[in-house]
Amino acid sequence: PMAQLWLASVRRERGDAYCFSAPFFTDELELEMSSEGTQNNSGGPKRFGDRSTAEGTRTVTQVSCFDKDSAVIAANVLMARAMKENPDSGLLWAEWVRSASRPQRKSRSVDALKRCGDDAHVVAAVARLFWIDRKTDKARSWFHRSCTLDPSNGDHWGFFYKFEVKHGTVEQADSVLTRCVDAKPTKGDYWCSVKKHPNRWHDSVADVLKKVAELLPGGEDRTSE
Repeated sequence: PMAQLWLASVRRERGDAYCFSAPFFTDELELEMSSEGTQNNSGGPKRFGDRSTAEGTRTVTQVSCFDKDSAVIAANVLMARAMKENPDSGLLWAEWVRSASRPQRKSRSVDALKRCGDDAHVVAAVARLFWIDRKTDKARSWFHRSCTLDPSNGDHWGFFYKFEVKHGTVEQADSVLTRCVDAKPTKGDYWCSVKKHPNRWHDSVADVLKKVAELLPGGEDRTSE
């Protein structure tokens, strides 16, 4: 639980628009907004980040500028503190790998595997890096391993299924889906957000997996994470 709280804080510091690990962080970040000259006299609730002041008949909305470089530095400092207090947390090591720039990927992956080589979160993070680098055979092997290590994590199944849909055969994708249905996952940030949605409580495991796969970032979505 402490590692999850640290992770939520790191993601918030970095400026992630949506943090599944902390429901109270689900406000949408308004990075660019210009509403100069817009009428807003309804007195209704304001959007996240708004600071509105009336000037005669006009309302000017001011939004603080988001400094990405400063945010990344602050997040890295916070992550270092989190990992010092939770040195064996695979969840934090996986985030450390996932957030690495291209020159840092190999060294961070090696460090994470030395510390938590049998942690499903770390293995899945390494699999995603192989996917990003278009090393599909290695990615498939590591996704398989992550789901074997922790078959109860629906997010890992979602990544594996999304990968096979894009780079595998129909039979390979169906095989992952069947194995996921047999495993009956119960955890995962994306998995729980879909499974516990009021409109999806009756969905089958297969339907939830497909929806999770749609929401998860893929190997081609590195810049959008």
